[in-house]
Amino acid sequence: AKCFPSKPALDLYLDSSSTALPMVQNNGASPDPYRNLQYDITFVQGPQDFLDFLARDDRLCVIFVRANWCQICKQFSTKWRKMANAYGDKYDPNTGELVIPGSIRFAEIEFTEHEDLCRRLDASRLPHVLFYQGAAGMAGKITQYQCGPSAFGLVVDSAEFLLAGPPQGVAPPWAEFVAAQEQMLREKAEREQGGQQQ
Repeated sequence: AKCFPSKPALDLYLDSSSTALPMVQNNGASPDPYRNLQYDITFVQGPQDFLDFLARDDRLCVIFVRANWCQICKQFSTKWRKMANAYGDKYDPNTGELVIPGSIRFAEIEFTEHEDLCRRLDASRLPHVLFYQGAAGMAGKITQYQCGPSAFGLVVDSAEFLLAGPPQGVAPPWAEFVAAQEQMLREKAEREQGGQQQ
């Protein structure tokens, strides 16, 4: 696992092109002991590494499948890191000690390096997000979808929905989005099949 520099937990829907972050005034109070903590994102290096990540504990796991060459993935990544900072584990960069356990664990898989794993996870359209519930070795996939930076709010809404425990009779926030994506894929396959028959 590698850590990235901690950033203030700001509005997760913030436009990724914005570079002006509000300054927090301390007004002479004692220094904030949590200011320099780093958030954790695990970089998955293969199938066993992926299974080990899921098996670590029972928390919600959110996995971002990206490619280094993908410009949309880079835009998505800015918001992804803000979400990891807001919901993920916080570590002391000097000792590596866990200071604040998060409610979600985060991982990334680089598509080009681990294409076989990504295809087995059915995550070939980028950027792609997968939600798993860790269960000490018996993790189960909850949902997954392709999601660009403009729809990043859906990732946050999905996480909040899963953390709160789905209320009875309420459709998850991703249901309509995933159904629309599946319909588009079916229509594309039908067009391609129709083109081959001619």
